[in-house]
Amino acid sequence: MARYPEEYELVARGQVLMQRGMLDLAISSFNEALRINSDFAAGYYYRGLAYRNTGNYDQALSDYDRSISIDPEYAAAYYAKGVVFRQLGDFHQAVLEYNHAVDLMPEDSDFYYARGVAHASLSHYDQAIGDFKSALSFNTNMPNALYNLGIAYRDQGDREAALAYYLQAIELRPQEPDYRYALGNLYSDLGDYHKAINEYNEAIGIVTDFANAFYNRGIAKHNLGDFLGAIQDFDLSEANGLSTENLYINRARSRSNIGLGDEALGDLDKAQELHDGGDTIWHERAKVLVTLGRLEQAVEAYSEAIRANPEHAIYYEERSIIYQDLGSINESTKDRETFERLQK
Repeated sequence: MARYPEEYELVARGQVLMQRGMLDLAISSFNEALRINSDFAAGYYYRGLAYRNTGNYDQALSDYDRSISIDPEYAAAYYAKGVVFRQLGDFHQAVLEYNHAVDLMPEDSDFYYARGVAHASLSHYDQAIGDFKSALSFNTNMPNALYNLGIAYRDQGDREAALAYYLQAIELRPQEPDYRYALGNLYSDLGDYHKAINEYNEAIGIVTDFANAFYNRGIAKHNLGDFLGAIQDFDLSEANGLSTENLYINRARSRSNIGLGDEALGDLDKAQELHDGGDTIWHERAKVLVTLGRLEQAVEAYSEAIRANPEHAIYYEERSIIYQDLGSINESTKDRETFERLQK
């Protein structure tokens, strides 16, 4: 019975080891294959994959280049280079590498899909859409291509097309939490908060610690006037690791709406620790202080918001009302005049 040359057997062994996560042993096997045959393009290619999986991107690229120098039509090596450049955030170079792969194998759906992701990362949405559709023309069972088409169309503002592609992706893979989450976000964009909540529920049912889904469900509940439900979701989001300025600002808004002004101020303190000096935080603080009847402190907060963003007209209008309530008519008049000037 004929046997493959030893270097082929060593590369096959290395692939098995790599699949099992035994990367050092895999690299040793590829090294041995290349010692036997230093012009074995596949040996360099697969060793490059192993190095990429260890995070040694420089060595991976070097191996891919060596495999291409031996076999200039090695499409998978160009594709693998694109993957590395995409992981490094160099999306322009990734596109160039994917171009080579597509030129060599113009019917490979994975190559189009990968190039589409790189184009989308560069906000080249028309090119990304074209690539995702090309991928689907060769392989209709690509839910990620459908999902990314939805993202691209949403980013372009075509929500109707985005909805259609998200639904197609979910039909192929109904238990994918990211698809459900994205659909929830789209329904929120459309103002259909009940449907948005249903999709966030689906995502959370699949991934019970999905912090962003809890957060966005809280936003939807807040927009429906369910402030207590929103606070509960914001709490769950925080408990599952989310700690952002927007989380604390939005929980402060919900708390203020049900009369929890002091707790709202505590949230705004947390937001300020994350982004000291932001005018939005000072504005929210001012509004909470007004509800608490602490008008002098509200004026100070409005003044800080204005210092951070002196061209925002609404701050002057709202501070003018507080000045009037405090009997400071001159200051109120000045703020009203500034507001009217900025409105022109």
